[in-house]
Amino acid sequence: MKLKSTCFLFNLIIFLTSISFAQDDFETWPLSFDTTDSGINVSQETTIVDEGSSSAKVVVNTGSQGSTDWRKNITLSSGVTYTISFRIYHTEGNMRARIYAGGYRNYSLYATTGEWQTIIYDFLPSSTGTYDIGLRFYDVSGFDGSEIVYVDDFQIRSNITYSSNTTISSNATYNDVTVNNGVTLTIDKTGSLNAYGNLSNNGTLNINSDSDEFGSLIVQGTSSGNITYKRFVSDEGTDEWDLIGSPVVGQTISNFVSANSSLATSGSDYAIGVFSNDGSTDTASAMYSMLSSADLSGSLSSGAGYSMATDETDSPGTTLDFTGTVNTSSNVTVAIDDQTGTLTNFGKWNLIANPYPSFINANSPTSGTDFMTINVSNLHSSYAYIYGYDGDGTWTLYNNSSSATYIAPGQAFFVASDDSGGNTVTFSEAMQTVSGTDDFITGDIVEDSFELILKLYEGDTEIDYTRFYFKEGLNLSLDPGYDAGHFNQEASLMSRLLEEDEGVGFVINAMGLENVNDAVIPLVINKESGDNFRISIDTFGIYADTNVYLEDNQNGIMTLLNEEDFELTPESTLSGAGRFYLHLTEDTFSNEDEVETNLLNVFKADYNNFITVEGLATESNQTNLKLYNLLGKEVLSTTLPNNNNTQTISTEGLSTGIYVIKLESGNYLLTKKLIIK
Repeated sequence: MKLKSTCFLFNLIIFLTSISFAQDDFETWPLSFDTTDSGINVSQETTIVDEGSSSAKVVVNTGSQGSTDWRKNITLSSGVTYTISFRIYHTEGNMRARIYAGGYRNYSLYATTGEWQTIIYDFLPSSTGTYDIGLRFYDVSGFDGSEIVYVDDFQIRSNITYSSNTTISSNATYNDVTVNNGVTLTIDKTGSLNAYGNLSNNGTLNINSDSDEFGSLIVQGTSSGNITYKRFVSDEGTDEWDLIGSPVVGQTISNFVSANSSLATSGSDYAIGVFSNDGSTDTASAMYSMLSSADLSGSLSSGAGYSMATDETDSPGTTLDFTGTVNTSSNVTVAIDDQTGTLTNFGKWNLIANPYPSFINANSPTSGTDFMTINVSNLHSSYAYIYGYDGDGTWTLYNNSSSATYIAPGQAFFVASDDSGGNTVTFSEAMQTVSGTDDFITGDIVEDSFELILKLYEGDTEIDYTRFYFKEGLNLSLDPGYDAGHFNQEASLMSRLLEEDEGVGFVINAMGLENVNDAVIPLVINKESGDNFRISIDTFGIYADTNVYLEDNQNGIMTLLNEEDFELTPESTLSGAGRFYLHLTEDTFSNEDEVETNLLNVFKADYNNFITVEGLATESNQTNLKLYNLLGKEVLSTTLPNNNNTQTISTEGLSTGIYVIKLESGNYLLTKKLIIK
């Protein structure tokens, strides 16, 4: 019996080693394939990928099947069934792929082009030894001598039973996973476990994390038994509260509190903040209520976000234990709503969290199974993004203009709603991934796009920024999921849409590529009188011949930000739009040049009972305003003086509907449609 156990352990070690070697996510190049026949060329691809940041581009140059093999030598054990799979992407439909494993097995669907598919085969080796595992590419009718097939996520996996304490510190992939009674399986902060089948946990399963690394567990079948996710949470020092949700299901709040002595407390209050957007005070800090000893009934809600902190003695933070079952629901829906009528600035925001013990795709432009793609239509169209807090006082937003971003297990973040009647957002199993290492990860800007970032400073301290993003197919009006309204509409620096401006200050203003050298963008600067500030280009990632001018039309100054910062000590309080503009052009201006900027603007926000007119102070004449209903009847007429830049006109008494407003100043006429509710 002892000898038999030793042999089993030996085979298990061989199996684990071969699995680690056999898988290839095509992220690390050069590859370790042993056979690449002369009829194919293999290179790295970074645009068409199924998961991660790269795949394999296989150019098949011949229809001769004997010279199109692509294989690895893998050591496999007898008596173990291995599931072998590849992800395949066909481009023309005249070439198909076939798995090789002890023979040629199972074809891909060659006529399915322009999307990813899985080709899979279960292989039972007749004896322990080395086997060639890979693909062969077959031509079908219509092959024209060269065709591209993309390949990603090569996996060999089988069932595994853990019968002794084990730590996973890298990526492990299996079908069914069993943890025996009395055994502890630990997924380290650098490790991940992907169970394509079922998880049966009869022992102890712990997942570790720290401030910037998080272990990951994905269960695609069913799961039994509790797991414990040891989730890092910052301490309660200045700006160090974390936004956290439960990465497990079913843990009661009282159990969570009793299991975590490191959770910060203040008297009878615990450092678990419940966010509400229907309070009475319109400040971010006032929208959290701390749970006291009398509020510990119920469970931590799956998909809900909380503000949490650990004790300062654990600086810079420590882990808290979340113990419960793995969420294996295909979809987890979370209710969101818009309470702007109660809180004008923050009423639209909702705090939600990744409900899985794995990373999820936030905005992957290739998978189509990411949070932004699934949920953009249910988010506020002007604020369609993820707003994430990194624990040190810094906030960052992520949407389709950001590079590939991953949300860590249990990470909470804000999203905005424009539905006062309530709506939902969805987390799906298809979003799950082992990619990602930190709370929020972002990299360079997406290829085939350009960006420009302005930052506002007081001295050497950055106060705020606004970002401009350019990509083919975007508009000067609202592009939901690309344009992003600022979380705080009283921020120091924002911009406005160039078309169909509704008064929203944007932190990301997205436009088409044609506007890189042809745009005049209204800026919003909110500063108190006497507060010196400067504005500079922080990131200048657009065309080298693009000149970026900041116009101060009140002082008649054009500052070329490519060469110097704009600096001002305002003599009176600055607010709203109408005075400052950003010019993107190939031309060269001077302060003596006459620059014609469309300065007048009018809008009505849904939650306001008035119309706002901006840019009046720039007009040499008074501005005549007329409002018409859809029947053409004039319902309002007034004259606006130019002694104030911004003025409002009440809509009290007007019926709900669509109106046409006309502003006339000198030779300039502005006509817009307004919706009055």
